[in-house]
Amino acid sequence: MRRTGLVKLLTAAVLALGGAVVPAASSAARTPALPKGFVGMNADGPLLDDPHVDLSAQLGRIHATGIPNVRAVFDWAAAQPVGGTAPDLTRLDALVGATAAKGLTVLPVVLHSPAWAADTSAGGDPYAQPPVHPEDYAGFLRTLIARYGPRGSFWTSHPRVPKHAIRRWQLWNEPNLPRFWSIQPFARSYTALLKAGGAAVHQADPGAKVYTAGITNGYGSPSWEAIAQLYAAGAKGSFDVIAVHPYTGTAARVIETLKRVRAATRRYGAARTPIALTELSWSSGGGGRKGITWDTTERGQATRLTQVFTAIARHRRDLRLTAAYWYTWLSPQAGPAQGWEFFAGLNRMRGTTVVPKPALAALRAAIRRRTQSP
Repeated sequence: MRRTGLVKLLTAAVLALGGAVVPAASSAARTPALPKGFVGMNADGPLLDDPHVDLSAQLGRIHATGIPNVRAVFDWAAAQPVGGTAPDLTRLDALVGATAAKGLTVLPVVLHSPAWAADTSAGGDPYAQPPVHPEDYAGFLRTLIARYGPRGSFWTSHPRVPKHAIRRWQLWNEPNLPRFWSIQPFARSYTALLKAGGAAVHQADPGAKVYTAGITNGYGSPSWEAIAQLYAAGAKGSFDVIAVHPYTGTAARVIETLKRVRAATRRYGAARTPIALTELSWSSGGGGRKGITWDTTERGQATRLTQVFTAIARHRRDLRLTAAYWYTWLSPQAGPAQGWEFFAGLNRMRGTTVVPKPALAALRAAIRRRTQSP
């Protein structure tokens, strides 16, 4: 999850994959539909921290597009900067309340160790340092579930807010990248956090689903190899959903990545474990960025979005895909020298104005054409 201000923007150095473009379906009838609610949206950047952005209005637009779920960072360090004190959930209350008021449910990405809990042994960016004791992280998860889960105190203390209890929890983000997890190789240390956190979630809310951190391509191994490393480290049984971030050049290569991830799960007896794409994107910076195959033009972004949701619909059942969250809703105003992530939004800032891009209309059309009621 990239972040700016409240959710500070981060980039991922990701292994480039090439390949052929998936052709558009000859007719909608030949491509299976996606379940209603399959498409989600990442919420970060200026959506959350630009004072000129009307958050309530933008959340309403997300819902009107046909998207009932958003993914957002729940920053542990910001909520509990001092050890031994109760977390301050004021800012998270505001986010959960704002999303629920618009009919949206949040998939939290719980990450960022406070300084008092962080493992500094490997150095690196403090944002990437895991906790020394995974049980400290598990304790924060318990607090969050007690606040926002099905019996959460937030809902009883805010009776006028429509209840959208959080039943899905994502434990960290892209730990196979040093930018997000300072201890590399990552599998053993991240598995320890996944076991402690997963047990805490399931104990606090037996009906909740635990998502792995989004595993992406990069830092010496593609996502399917990184997921195999997690299984080899003993992570099986500590989560319910595998999360993947298949950043790559074409829709065909997104599907190839997911097929290889599924093959890795079969080798470890987990062929039925669902896969969620918790970040999926092409940016519209104009292309030509060294090593970044998923940057294109605004029209190219819209085209690839249409292609990938057609391809996902075709392969959803055989790959057991459960969700796809686009990264991201709103990008800041950016110049040509800035990174791809400044151009990933379906909307962009122009001064103080939110300007939709062609990809927004493409996603709206894809949801209308491809989704069905359960």
